[in-house]
Amino acid sequence: MCHYKKGNQDDIIFVFSCPGKYEEKSKEPASGQTGKNLNMLLEILDKELIGVASFKRNDINITNSTTNVEFKARTNRTEATINEVLEEKNLNRLYNEIKNIKKLIICAGKNANLAVDKILEKKSDIIADKVCIEHIGMQSINSKIKKDIKGTEIRRGEIGNTKKRLEVIALDIKKQIV
Repeated sequence: MCHYKKGNQDDIIFVFSCPGKYEEKSKEPASGQTGKNLNMLLEILDKELIGVASFKRNDINITNSTTNVEFKARTNRTEATINEVLEEKNLNRLYNEIKNIKKLIICAGKNANLAVDKILEKKSDIIADKVCIEHIGMQSINSKIKKDIKGTEIRRGEIGNTKKRLEVIALDIKKQIV
């Protein structure tokens, strides 16, 4: 199943937009570059948010706002449509994947945020806090995060830029939960 992975704990779930070609190939959610970025983000969070929960990849749950596998060569798009994300059957599936999460539902990207918001409108039994972040794929973080956590411009092509951008996202998560 390339759209969902149950973690060892039910404290945290990351909700991404949709599986792509790397997820389909590996049969694991958040693979390829997004998976590498997730690993780096989790490492930062595990150091920054000690005591909140375990941010180890094996402990967190990972899912997607839709089970549709989307990538340019297959579907000529990289995201499912809003109508597909908001289909009742899809929302019921996502609800079942997030309903037992105890601490944080981290929505990465607009489709994830939209789907979880729609579920939260209808269901009052979800106790976890929702956190919204940019999608952590390279295209998104490169185009949207231009300054590091100190406010210094991130210059194109420098070593360590991805980590600097993910530190900004980690700080955003920290601000939303503290």
